[in-house]
Amino acid sequence: MEVHLHQPETLEEALEILSRDPENAKVLAGGQSLMVLLRSGLLRPDHLVSLRRIEKLQAVAVRDNVIRLGAMVTIRALETSPVVRQALPMISEAAASIGSIPIRNLGTLAGNLCHALIGADLPPSLIALGATIRVVSARGRRTIAAEQFFRGVMQTALEADEIVEAIDIPLLPLDGWGQAYVKVSQRTVDPALIGVAVVLRAEGSTIGDIAIAVGGAGEAPVRACCAERAFRGQPISWGDQFERCLAIRDDVECIADTHASAWYRREILPAVLHRAMARAVRRAREATVQGM
Repeated sequence: MEVHLHQPETLEEALEILSRDPENAKVLAGGQSLMVLLRSGLLRPDHLVSLRRIEKLQAVAVRDNVIRLGAMVTIRALETSPVVRQALPMISEAAASIGSIPIRNLGTLAGNLCHALIGADLPPSLIALGATIRVVSARGRRTIAAEQFFRGVMQTALEADEIVEAIDIPLLPLDGWGQAYVKVSQRTVDPALIGVAVVLRAEGSTIGDIAIAVGGAGEAPVRACCAERAFRGQPISWGDQFERCLAIRDDVECIADTHASAWYRREILPAVLHRAMARAVRRAREATVQGM
């Protein structure tokens, strides 16, 4: 079967092509995941719509206390961008843990999100940061909260005729805030068996606002609301913090696959949260000292 490759120069052109036959077309971003599916025969689209030539999708911009990451920003750019590393350190951490440098040079932010692989490293951080995903079609634009975007294994809220345009992430004040992403994987280049993202504010000796998200444990990344309640308003003292970390087991039903058993994921989940909490608290304290 012949596959027609389209290489539009503008987003409007890409949307027009996609709207002609959305059920038999696929959007090509970095191609790291899509090409594997094509070679294996698991996907047989009639059309591929490449986004590589659309420059507006490759921008990183800060405006009105929001950082906007274009859909085609590469994983390597997220890892090395001074703007991202300063404002969103756990996004850089998560990006640096994805595959090898050649993979990160080709892979894109939107491609990583839309593939929705179990153990993908970026989704937990975006959920914890309260990111929103801007999607567009010939019908118009809409915004989806990152927490609502991921539906299951390789399933998202994206419609067949929609393209991810950008990801908006609200910028946190520097003073008193800390964030961290920690993962456990078989090899450093592998997807996370467990990946935990934490964003918190240290209010004196107490944990104030906090957001926790976990990926790799279940079929989709989720907000860890039970774990958040266990820590919110509690003292920053590490004598009993691990006991609070156990609450995260109530947030996700761990799965078994060829990489790890459900039992193993459930056992290590609190320990990964503990490490992420410790790193986020340290950064929050450092930010408080620097802001004084």
